[in-house]
Amino acid sequence: MGRGVGSARLGAVGRIAGAFALASLLGQGTARACEKDLAPLPGYGRIAAPTDRLGCNLVAAGTGENLLYYGAALLSTMELSASGADHHLRLAFEERVGARGFSDATVVAGYVGPPAIGALLYGTGLVTGKGRWTGAGAAALQAMTVTFAATVLLKGLTGRPFPNHGGDPTSPERLRHPEWAREWRGPLLENSAWPSGHTSVAVSLAAALTSYYVDADWVAWVAYPAASAIALGMLRGAHHWASDVVAGAMLGQAVGSSVGRDFRRMQDARDSPPPRLRLMPLGAGVALVGAL
Repeated sequence: MGRGVGSARLGAVGRIAGAFALASLLGQGTARACEKDLAPLPGYGRIAAPTDRLGCNLVAAGTGENLLYYGAALLSTMELSASGADHHLRLAFEERVGARGFSDATVVAGYVGPPAIGALLYGTGLVTGKGRWTGAGAAALQAMTVTFAATVLLKGLTGRPFPNHGGDPTSPERLRHPEWAREWRGPLLENSAWPSGHTSVAVSLAAALTSYYVDADWVAWVAYPAASAIALGMLRGAHHWASDVVAGAMLGQAVGSSVGRDFRRMQDARDSPPPRLRLMPLGAGVALVGAL
């Protein structure tokens, strides 16, 4: 039994580490597109766009302190999957706190809600001319798009089956296979469980808006509970293993916070008053002076 668990743990960590390594290499390839954090903003108009500094934000999302989030996703998945904790948590949620109606509602909300919020913020900002709203919407849309793309890549590379293994979600047989929690099939051209896309995108939205509206504490108090409700629905309806949800949250937090911070910096630069220059007599000549 110990050898089997150890092999499962090594297999899981190998596949996931390989997926993260490939994703990191793809991100590093965009390093040339990244400006310095305090550089001017040439090439960007007065209106934020979801594509602004995309290359730079890809690099930022895959480096620095964000590596801690990815490490946490990797280690938690390794342990929860190989130890059998994923299976036991699945039993606990289905047998004690399962609520199919709530879960089905969060599935729909997760598909529709986050993209709609990002688009609504961006569109409203464009119509009303409120640059802060436009920047928030652009940050949310970029963060969710990058997170979704990374999630799809990781799903395809790891090939983890969903908890019901493609079977009847009401059959008692679905709860009698602890080995399913340790199964990783490797690269597959199909939708897989790890990480949870609903969770990663919802948390990415929450992190982007919280990092963008850094001076509005209420944003975090609204956005993160909403994202947590979607994550809980993935567990209560057996749509995902617990480690899928944890990894999705770590991925979303890393990408969303990086993108949100950068878009706030860009918006602050847009909102700053332009430098004022004037000529001042100075001795036998004049001096060009200004205020920044």
